[in-house]
Amino acid sequence: MTMRSLSRREFLLGAGATAAGGVLAACGTTSTPTTPTTPTKTTLNVLWYVNSDQETVVMKSLFNEYAKSHPGVSFNLQVVPYDNYNSKLAQLVAGGTPPDVAKTTALRPEIQPFLVDFAQYYGKDWINQFVKIFAAGGELANKVIAAPLDVTATGIFLNKTAFDKAGVQIPSENKGWTYTEFLGAIKEVADKAQIRFPLVWDVTAGRWITYLYQNGQHVFSENPPYRVTLNQAQLAQVIQSFLSMANNYMPKGLWTGSSSDNPEQLFLSGQAVAWMSGSWNVESLVTGANFEWQAGPTPYVTTRSSVVGGDYLISFKTAHAVKPAIDFIKWLTAPQAQAKYAKGTMYIPANLHAGKVNYGNAMASQAMNVLQSELKVSPLYAGTDSGNLAMQYVWDTIYSSITQAASGSITPDQAAADIIQAAQTGLAKTPHS
Repeated sequence: MTMRSLSRREFLLGAGATAAGGVLAACGTTSTPTTPTTPTKTTLNVLWYVNSDQETVVMKSLFNEYAKSHPGVSFNLQVVPYDNYNSKLAQLVAGGTPPDVAKTTALRPEIQPFLVDFAQYYGKDWINQFVKIFAAGGELANKVIAAPLDVTATGIFLNKTAFDKAGVQIPSENKGWTYTEFLGAIKEVADKAQIRFPLVWDVTAGRWITYLYQNGQHVFSENPPYRVTLNQAQLAQVIQSFLSMANNYMPKGLWTGSSSDNPEQLFLSGQAVAWMSGSWNVESLVTGANFEWQAGPTPYVTTRSSVVGGDYLISFKTAHAVKPAIDFIKWLTAPQAQAKYAKGTMYIPANLHAGKVNYGNAMASQAMNVLQSELKVSPLYAGTDSGNLAMQYVWDTIYSSITQAASGSITPDQAAADIIQAAQTGLAKTPHS
């Protein structure tokens, strides 16, 4: 099965950073593996971007841990601001000096021919240990060209203190609830607990598309030859349903741009019962909320779905130390190392065998583990849509069409037509779609 690269385009904010110094490791001798041979002393050049300074600290710690068990291996870490990262990586590859190890959100066409096929070293089934809808983006034909490092997940956060005060029970993750059940519950909680708004929702195309998936619809087919799968009448109905929910349960003007209300601030200040956002905001909940909260269960219409994003690790056939690089990547994406990386960075591990990570806070641990569980049951298109390179032509149109429909400037039917046209244009502009 041929899959697209996946992108964290809607989830990851570029973090400015400066180049970090290399992490030195003790020198020693290692046994000689099969071709390509591992030098006695190897410095792995690592290209990275970070969301926080803490991520740099975590990576240096993992470098040191690996070096202790692999004498002779050291690391030269270069941290590049996310906004410049893809161009920097492409320049290095084109110049014949690619990094040995690189973190990436997207496997862009210009670098794909140079990527190492992990299946040649570890077998084609090696990729099956990772979250399926994200691992699919690391596959190209019969090759495995990227190793999943971490994932993000979209989902609902609930003010549990308000639910308890109102005497309304939150269903178990296994049972879940439909939007009809969910909306009735949060309205009752808002009334009884005197909470200002039943629901707030991040105003982005990436958060809105969650509702599309939960209605069992998606933009592109999951496999090539790619086509637009949206039906205009059905899409218009989904848009109308969403706008009705926004009008009746969310702050007035939130989706029209006429409101200055910030969904995150409203939820953190206890002014909203529920917040549709994602795993990247768990840390702000830990530090900013003065009430008990939890993630999930995320409601659904016909289909239980999250939206996946995340990061991959890659290496290049033209790198100077291929075998040591892929050995390190295998180690870092294995369950034990992934759990350490996830805990230190507040990410969700991509490896399904990493177990339930203890993030040092009970509510954070519950949230991350529930959000990871919701990824496991999400349909494949919750990953492949974002991974389709043609989607870059659709995100802006989704946002503008939904907000214009919310303000009454266009009808839901016209919004649906505009989104479908953008998707068709995107496929036409993407040569390998």
